[in-house]
Amino acid sequence: MTSNRTLGIRVFVRSFYRNPMNVVLLVVIPPLVIQGYGIAMEAVPASLLDDRSPVQLGQVNGAMFATAFLTGLFGLFQVIGAYDADRRLVIAGFPKLDLLATRLATVIGVSAFIATVSFVVFSQFNPPESTLLTFGGLVLAGFTYGLIGVLIGSILPGELEGSLALVFVADSDTIFASGLVDWGSILPQFFPLYHSHHVLEAAAFDGTVESDHLLMAVLYVLVLLVAATVVFSRAMSEGSGGVLQ
Repeated sequence: MTSNRTLGIRVFVRSFYRNPMNVVLLVVIPPLVIQGYGIAMEAVPASLLDDRSPVQLGQVNGAMFATAFLTGLFGLFQVIGAYDADRRLVIAGFPKLDLLATRLATVIGVSAFIATVSFVVFSQFNPPESTLLTFGGLVLAGFTYGLIGVLIGSILPGELEGSLALVFVADSDTIFASGLVDWGSILPQFFPLYHSHHVLEAAAFDGTVESDHLLMAVLYVLVLLVAATVVFSRAMSEGSGGVLQ
């Protein structure tokens, strides 16, 4: 059983990194986006940001978006691959439970790795007050969007459509989560990155933990994990497809 899961994880991870474009995105996106968001924020008056440097806050937003987009992209490709291959693997004798565990472990593991890349790049621009908590904030964002990518891939049938939707969702979510705009409602609190963004910002600049936000971010991941489990289970049963196919 363990050997099946180990083999499956190895195959799924290798299939992602064998695509040169995925590797290029992993190397280019974090530094480009983190620095770019910081530069874009230079014109924002510091008086509007509660003692935060506009550039620093922009780089936090950039780290969140880079992590969310890349992990979401991986989750998207995983579920598209699952619809194409998993039903055939089950028919060929690969145990369903092993296959399900392999898919979920691959999404979680690669999301953690992508979050690590974003953390290393972010730390070059802003040495964090709390290394562990800052890393934890990005990992939570990575887990969240790795699983959101799975859900998007279950709704949209193609890589192009799913990728475009993912960019829109992640970018909008980053704006809502940042607190740059006063929306005059509690709506932003329901967006996926809202709580992990607060965890990251407090950890990076104050070295503190926002326990309420940490709890909600973990709860968000657990709910998404259940939803992703349902999606992968359906992929094994139904084969090729997506809600909009």
